[in-house]
Amino acid sequence: MEQMEQGRKGMSSCTKTIVVGVAALVIGLVAGFLLSGGAASMSPMEMVRSLESSVARLTPGDDGALLATIEDEKITRKTFDQQLSLFLKSSQRMSQEEIVKMKNNPAFLRQFLRQLVENRIVLKAMESDPEFVSNPELYVFMNLSLADGLQKYYLYKKSGSISIDTNVSETEIEKTYNQLRADPRYAERLDRVPFDQLKSMLSQEIVKQRQMREVRDLLDKVRGGFRTHIHDEVFGKTAGSTNAPAGILPVQ
Repeated sequence: MEQMEQGRKGMSSCTKTIVVGVAALVIGLVAGFLLSGGAASMSPMEMVRSLESSVARLTPGDDGALLATIEDEKITRKTFDQQLSLFLKSSQRMSQEEIVKMKNNPAFLRQFLRQLVENRIVLKAMESDPEFVSNPELYVFMNLSLADGLQKYYLYKKSGSISIDTNVSETEIEKTYNQLRADPRYAERLDRVPFDQLKSMLSQEIVKQRQMREVRDLLDKVRGGFRTHIHDEVFGKTAGSTNAPAGILPVQ
């Protein structure tokens, strides 16, 4: 129901995710460079600039209009479109209709541009701060972000080929509605939403849940292709439960 309420609020809910989404893209670029061996000769901030330059060179088309400057740095329309496109397409919480609306929403585009500018400002601040030039903790942070980002990107790309049935029956909508209506946390909110709008939101949510199930199934298949041994017995047993068999990972 929280996701449904976010959808009802529209653009305001999406702008709240910009900071996390855009920051994740930058972190992913930085961390990715670690795999190429560039960490030995470059600072983390230099890795970002090198990778962004490489992305720009490999992407066809002109730079386009100049959208912002930070000292001697520029953010062009090309850079903006690259990051916006990936941010929107990789958001599993947004339907295609919502993505189109965001791309044509001037307020959202301005907010996204401002977040890109703030990212560059922080990058410049880090470059001049000795605390971040050679910081082992920063590399650990990037490594953790890289692992998480790669998993999400892999599943995002692989799930693109999955065919999802978008037809939702009245029975499914009614069942979902009744489940939510029985929960005191959501009953009052349901009463504030027009029923026709509520049906549309429930239908979209059901389709999203189908997509998430398919992604979890895909992840289970990927896990099944590798021999995995987890020795979590070193942590002891959780009260009231037993340890899962070695090699079995919980579905996220």
